[in-house]
Amino acid sequence: MAKIHYARVNDLVMSHPKLRRLVSNSPIHIYGEILIMSNIIPLLNTLPTSIAPADVEFFDPPMCCPTGLCGPTLDQTLLDMNEMILALQHDNLRVERYQMTSNPNAFLSNSDVMKLVREKQMEALPIIIVRGKVIKVGAYPSTEEIRAALDEAIE
Repeated sequence: MAKIHYARVNDLVMSHPKLRRLVSNSPIHIYGEILIMSNIIPLLNTLPTSIAPADVEFFDPPMCCPTGLCGPTLDQTLLDMNEMILALQHDNLRVERYQMTSNPNAFLSNSDVMKLVREKQMEALPIIIVRGKVIKVGAYPSTEEIRAALDEAIE
């Protein structure tokens, strides 16, 4: 049983370059099905993003660039959103932004988002999801709304 577990862990480690470098100089021990590895915190911080879901996800309407902060005039709402995202990231929260043209799989793989887009079309965007739950549709939330949803998700 331990060899099967080790093979799965080994495949994950060897398929990720940062993990492979980290492990190459670290002792790995397997006791039963438990993997004991030194430097476990750096290891967890380098896991592929598909393993660690985002805390906050923004499904944005089509924009001229990823942030919408381009062109001769800047939208104050998008400036405020950018500041909020930076503050959330500063608090070690994982934030992702998706646009349909550049990240269609993010839209397609989320059934709640696709249902809203089918029902309301582009009027549904932006759609904001906090820890897997839709918290706002058709408008960007305030920082307070995001924080309240994060606190609610912890409880």
